[in-house]
Amino acid sequence: INAEYMGESRRATMAELELLANTLVSTFETAKNSVVLLDHEANVMDALRVLHESGIRSVPVRRSAAANDIAGFIDHNDILAHLIRVLNDRAHADLTARSTVFFQTPARNVAGISGRNPYVTMPETSSLLDVARRISSPDHTNRPLRVAIVDSTGSLTKVISPSTILKFICKQTGGETALLRLPLSSMNYSRGVVSVQTNTPVRQAWELMSSRHFSGMPVLEGDRLISIISARDMKVFGITNDISAVDLAVIDVISRSRQMSLTDMAPYICCHDDDTFFKVLSKVAATNVHRILVVDANLHPVGIVTQHSLLTHIVSHS
Repeated sequence: INAEYMGESRRATMAELELLANTLVSTFETAKNSVVLLDHEANVMDALRVLHESGIRSVPVRRSAAANDIAGFIDHNDILAHLIRVLNDRAHADLTARSTVFFQTPARNVAGISGRNPYVTMPETSSLLDVARRISSPDHTNRPLRVAIVDSTGSLTKVISPSTILKFICKQTGGETALLRLPLSSMNYSRGVVSVQTNTPVRQAWELMSSRHFSGMPVLEGDRLISIISARDMKVFGITNDISAVDLAVIDVISRSRQMSLTDMAPYICCHDDDTFFKVLSKVAATNVHRILVVDANLHPVGIVTQHSLLTHIVSHS
């Protein structure tokens, strides 16, 4: 990494940090007007349906009928971990039995099982910088993917994720800050990409994602980039109300999944190493994607930039 760029990036983040520090969570408006919450009796099928229909990546679920008794967040990573457990459980001999177990398991029992999204709360008196620092904590074992904001009574009022913070920075600055004018190469993003082929069985791809703690992977045909397979593509299970899609090839699952949502029609979102931070943030804001592939001049994937890594890069200089 260019040391000059790193030094310049460190000096350039002051505007973003000041913006976040001066914005209280209580005054911050999220994209959703109200918090979507799963009842304690909801199952995994309910969770998949709510995540898909609401266009969100995670949803809090109650542990009991008590209003403030939250078991945690359930997201696609948790549901994927649950799927792999069910598929590998020899107590259920056939796919029909496994489908029943998969869908009917209480959502509260699946929340957090991936170990990647602990339920963390912060008060409304926090600043956006406080929240961003918590999400960007170097403690990987207790670092949330999103933070639940609670009022003085302990009631959940909003959920803040890296996506909402990055969109806020993008909108408020308009790209007119020193940091957002720097190239992506100034950031220590993940170089090297683990990928699968179009004909890879999707079960194999999802098992790899679950074991490596990936939420998505590039899909290649030979060495040509075709698309991305993600945990969100499990929404195809809603078509047939069973998990028979695990026997399909990756490309077939992607095709079915993309047809279910107009916002997911694009095969993949990519950027280049010399793109500015603002250009990358603008793509995040416009498409709501969790990850953007970094490609070379021949559109070969050479790295991945996630919403979390973008936010961590900004906050790490505070």
